[in-house]
Amino acid sequence: MPRGSRSKTRAPTSASNAAICRETADWVKRRCRAAVVIEPYRATVRNTCRSWVSTLPCYPRMGAMPDIRWSHVLFRSSVAAMTSIAVPRQPGDPMKLTLDNPPGVGAPFGDRFAHVARLDLDGGAILMLAGQVAIDDAGDVVAPGDAGAQAERIFEIIHAVLAAHGAGFADVLHIRTFMTDLDDLPAYGAVRRRLFPADPATNPPASTTVEVRRLFLPGAVLEVEVTAAVRTPA
Repeated sequence: MPRGSRSKTRAPTSASNAAICRETADWVKRRCRAAVVIEPYRATVRNTCRSWVSTLPCYPRMGAMPDIRWSHVLFRSSVAAMTSIAVPRQPGDPMKLTLDNPPGVGAPFGDRFAHVARLDLDGGAILMLAGQVAIDDAGDVVAPGDAGAQAERIFEIIHAVLAAHGAGFADVLHIRTFMTDLDDLPAYGAVRRRLFPADPATNPPASTTVEVRRLFLPGAVLEVEVTAAVRTPA
């Protein structure tokens, strides 16, 4: 190198090293946060995100858990023993929450949820029903692929749950529908119009309908959940 000339490349200074370290640390933090959402099994310490290095799964028990999606009647005895669960109220709390599985309706799948959550308030109660699919008492899908027939069965179940709490279709506030094919809307809509006829004096319930890729039971093309309100008798 000629005397007096300077190299175009310089040794990193302490300031540049600090900036690189900060940038690297930020990247590691972002990668760890992403691992929690996208790849939780890549956590070094179970249920944490301290590293992106692949190790044993965070939830080793999941592989040994039984598949209870199709065991509709497997836990019926335990459900019957706990048909209604009342959540304790705090002193002065005007609300009362009850999680209920009416005896006239098939037990929930795998004893993992309640058919209805009842929230008692002054003057009445709010009923929030779990999503219902068209199944018979044995847990088999009714009329696989037939949206119209499945809608009939679903609203039969919904009516039974509402009736167990002194309500009916006239008390429904909101209907939320999940469909695997929006082309089935005419068949589903025909059942809805019959059960919720147009009344010049009132409006029909609020409604949300979305298309989903699939439902959790093969052959089920429709799932419906409703929210209703019932007045407490004077």
